[in-house]
Amino acid sequence: MLWRNPASSTIGAAFSSAVLDRPESNGTGSFQGQYLGGGTADGVIYHNLQADDLVSHFGKLDCGLVLFGFVRAGHVYVEHGDDRRDVIDNSTGLVLFDCDRPITTQSSSDHDICYLAMPRSTVMAAIGRDPNAGVLAEAKRRDARD
Repeated sequence: MLWRNPASSTIGAAFSSAVLDRPESNGTGSFQGQYLGGGTADGVIYHNLQADDLVSHFGKLDCGLVLFGFVRAGHVYVEHGDDRRDVIDNSTGLVLFDCDRPITTQSSSDHDICYLAMPRSTVMAAIGRDPNAGVLAEAKRRDARD
């Protein structure tokens, strides 16, 4: 699918995990991107997204999805809502996002992202616990060191 949407600042019905917008600083009104995706009958979805800069608002759709992915090119700023901001790029490695947690991301205009979207119930059955438990524990350890 190739997107070109000059009429609207909101991009999107192809994604059920986040509300997608253009950054306010981007006044061009046009959007280009390439999206490749597929899925299985049990709700596991693969996406590869190469696109202009995007702002993604997670935690607003109650979608029940967890994303496992990585940034192949460009970078993604992640705002956690508590004054923490991380930068993810191709050196970061595999990351986990719980799409129902309030997180805002902003990607660079040259980003290329690949991820698997999986139902939270599938992830919890595979790892035996809430996927955020380890993430929250690591964040607390990191905060204690800082």
